[in-house]
Amino acid sequence: MERVHIQPFLLPLLLFFSLSFLEALSANSLSGPIPRTIGNLTQLTSLDLSYNNLNGAIPAELGDLSQLTYLHLSENKLTGPIPTKLGNLARLQSLHLNNNSLIGEIPSSLKNCKQLVVLDLGENGIYGNIPEWLGEKLSSLRVLRLRSNMLSGSIPPQ
Repeated sequence: MERVHIQPFLLPLLLFFSLSFLEALSANSLSGPIPRTIGNLTQLTSLDLSYNNLNGAIPAELGDLSQLTYLHLSENKLTGPIPTKLGNLARLQSLHLNNNSLIGEIPSSLKNCKQLVVLDLGENGIYGNIPEWLGEKLSSLRVLRLRSNMLSGSIPPQ
């Protein structure tokens, strides 16, 4: 399938639709911040904005997308901490935030994402201890990538 190149100014227009998948936006040279109004797409189950030039903070409003199972924001220029509100995504199975400039600790709220199978936070500026709850609370987790951060400690057993 060919990539669909969408101009950055069209992204806010897409937010008016009742979409459940928003995957054709990967690798489209989108730039600027992710609009906070993306939290209005309450039927969204899959969001892939990877391989763009998006910058700024990850909007906390993504935590309002209660149907979301797949969130891929890798390979952008996103900054700031991982929003604690992402812990509201109880159905989330795959979270890819790697290759950005995210900072701060891994939010403890992510332990509420009990269906997570893939958690990729590699190649950011995340620091602190590797949380023990990664092994205790996320029993479905099969892929964990934390490389190239400033984390200490060991990965807890499941």
